Amino acid sequence: LVARRSIPTRFPPLHERRGDILLLARHYAAGLDVDEQCLVGLLRHDWPGNIRGLEKTLSLAKARAETEGDGRLTLDHVDLPDAVKVAARALSEQDCRRELWILADSVAREEGYLPGAGLQKRAGELMLVGESQASKMYRTFGLTEAAVAHAA
Repeated sequence: LVARRSIPTRFPPLHERRGDILLLARHYAAGLDVDEQCLVGLLRHDWPGNIRGLEKTLSLAKARAETEGDGRLTLDHVDLPDAVKVAARALSEQDCRRELWILADSVAREEGYLPGAGLQKRAGELMLVGESQASKMYRTFGLTEAAVAHAA
């Protein structure tokens, strides 16, 4: 279909669609719980191979994780550059969670959601939690104030 169109079409690279990385990582790791530190590592990588590179990396990581049998995909299972792994490992669990929520908030904003008009609900969908948990995370990480400042 794309080849038949005479209009030039640009598909942005995966590193410009970080919200897609979050969703695709969970999709390709289906059946496993993806560690937040692992998600941060995946988000910080440039993905020159785009979606195919992400899929290949995660299918290998999933196979490694399944051999351990604990049902969890961690940064140790994923082939990423050492610099990305070191930077992700340097973050505390709380810092990883905050970075993921900031990303979810920015993706929801890019999609056109506004504070008081579905922003927290959409961010919660990206993070696989309900709206009440999303509201709690917004308060925990101070995103509510940032939302007000960003909207002004």
